[in-house]
Amino acid sequence: MMIDLQISEQLLGALGHALVHSLWQFTLLAFLGASVKRFRIGLNKSSKYLVSFALLLVCGLCFGATFSHYYHAAIDSEIIAAERPDIQLQPQPKSEDNRAGQQVAALHSFQQRWSDYLPSVVQLWMLGVLILTLKQVAEYSFLRHLRHYGVQAPSENRMASFDALQQNLASPVRYRSLPWSWLCQSKTL
Repeated sequence: MMIDLQISEQLLGALGHALVHSLWQFTLLAFLGASVKRFRIGLNKSSKYLVSFALLLVCGLCFGATFSHYYHAAIDSEIIAAERPDIQLQPQPKSEDNRAGQQVAALHSFQQRWSDYLPSVVQLWMLGVLILTLKQVAEYSFLRHLRHYGVQAPSENRMASFDALQQNLASPVRYRSLPWSWLCQSKTL
């Protein structure tokens, strides 16, 4: 059962379109960043960090610009529709080669089907953000716990029981680690 959110249609549509467009935008920026890091071998670590930081900033700006574009377009179209309810779209004149009309109809059909799924896409995205936030909070609390209590060595009793368990589970063939120099010789292999 999906949670019904009380979000305006314009906000929901703009957020859904921004999320979908962010997929290709962020992929393009990731390839750009990877190619800059890969082919600029002379870059030191701080320069690579600055490139990564700049790309993350551009990703945020792209998402914000896409969201703003779709949100303002939805608001503007609603204002125009409220001010002038008598405006009707005129049908295109029929022509022998009506490819443009068919393309427009196909695009409109696709947009109509896509807009039916936007609330689900936004809700799944919000659920993912919630899960990642909870994961970050859990990791933060675990690190705080480690800093406060520290890491302690196991007690002698636990070490003895672990050694006994290891001996019970041990295979009859004992494996030893060989020195690296032995492994590099062709006779050993």
